[in-house]
Amino acid sequence: MDAILSAGIDFILYVQALGTPATDAFFEGFTKLGSTGYLLLVPLVLWCVDYRLGVRIGLAMACTLFVNTALKEWIGLDRPFTVDERIVSAGEGGYSLPSGHAQLVVAYWVLLAAWVNRRGFWVFAVVWIFLMGFSRVYLGVHYPTDVIVGWGIGALTTWPFVTRARALDTAWSAASPRLAFWIVGAATGAFLLDAVLVRDHGYIDPGIAGFALGSGLGAIWTGRRAEFDGAGAPWKRASRFALGVLVSLPLLGAMRRLGAPHGEWGTRLVVALDMAVLGLWMTGLAPWLFEKVRLASRAGGGEEPA
Repeated sequence: MDAILSAGIDFILYVQALGTPATDAFFEGFTKLGSTGYLLLVPLVLWCVDYRLGVRIGLAMACTLFVNTALKEWIGLDRPFTVDERIVSAGEGGYSLPSGHAQLVVAYWVLLAAWVNRRGFWVFAVVWIFLMGFSRVYLGVHYPTDVIVGWGIGALTTWPFVTRARALDTAWSAASPRLAFWIVGAATGAFLLDAVLVRDHGYIDPGIAGFALGSGLGAIWTGRRAEFDGAGAPWKRASRFALGVLVSLPLLGAMRRLGAPHGEWGTRLVVALDMAVLGLWMTGLAPWLFEKVRLASRAGGGEEPA
């Protein structure tokens, strides 16, 4: 294992030696699309492509991130820039193996590419997945093996959502409100349990738990109304996205701006509330608003008059 990690450090130093200010700026910006960028990329699918696909993508990403945080804590591998001072890096918290960015990028782009189902889009998705993984190595925050393992775990956790997509949609649509609430509650509880056990990941698990609760409740509400589906004229899709993002921005960190209770657990609670509100907006309140202002199509009923 030490030999593999040593070879990984040599590779990081090699690619960094080939770097330029332009490549530094590119990969620093690109890697952000693998974290905060999903706050735009997931709603883009939810609101402007296909609502059910967006819900599946969000669920798959939450599941793979849950696995990631648990494995990182269990393995406890330090990041390469903390091991070798020759590595140039802005740094990042938490452990190294596996790469969360690598897992998330597989979940998002594989599900989207499977839905589009065109060769050209698959090529685009694979290139994006590769560049995201390479950016983590180039920036010195992951060993190459972290990324490779992350890609593998991302594929394993995403595969059921690809192969059983129609069955999942049917089961969710047929589930009673009580069962749906139990499912959302169980998922939220699992993430909260992990949040109690995992202490070194920048409040990721409380955020996942809150988002699972809020987005789950929003999906139940929207699914029971059976009206919003993400279709519509291009100008309506663009307008939905612009309006949705405009409202989302002040919601980011809104609870924290109101003041967090003192201590670590107070911060965890506020992070969970922040993400619950954001999740409820994305899957429930935003589709409802789009319908009210006549920017949405009726699922199965054609588009409303322009």
